[in-house]
Amino acid sequence: MDESNLDPVPVPNFVKGAELLAEGAVAGVLLAPGSGVVSKTNAQTPIRFLSIPDTPEVAQSIAAALPSTYLTVVEPNPRLAGIVEPTTLLGYQYTLVTHAGVSDDTVYQVVKALHENQAALAAAHGVFNRFDPAQMAVELPGAEYHPGAIRYYEEQGLWPPKS
Repeated sequence: MDESNLDPVPVPNFVKGAELLAEGAVAGVLLAPGSGVVSKTNAQTPIRFLSIPDTPEVAQSIAAALPSTYLTVVEPNPRLAGIVEPTTLLGYQYTLVTHAGVSDDTVYQVVKALHENQAALAAAHGVFNRFDPAQMAVELPGAEYHPGAIRYYEEQGLWPPKS
């Protein structure tokens, strides 16, 4: 299967794509396992995530097209509708973006709050259950770190970033 087998359907967001999937209007959409829209869609029509081929060629192609992404295996879990077997999906870093005009102290305090409050963040949103504060400073091709973030990461021994 390649792009010639696909008939793209433009949608304004992933929620609309999921609605079209539930209606049977499309055969597939891009969604994140564990999200509320996945659970809602699965309640309307059973869904299944499909594995991305885990080959060096695919990994190289993805890295070239989408810097900072990687292949990762997601294991079945009762909270992950549509993951029926170990499934290779695309992983990526969540990134907090700001502009250079934000004060160093403000960015420092935000990064510190994120780094020091993993449990509270996880209680607020499940995506933070896998959040590892020790892995916050990573290489992000094309991105530039704010000086306030760098200062905090240096103090914590997390700078320079790991690739």
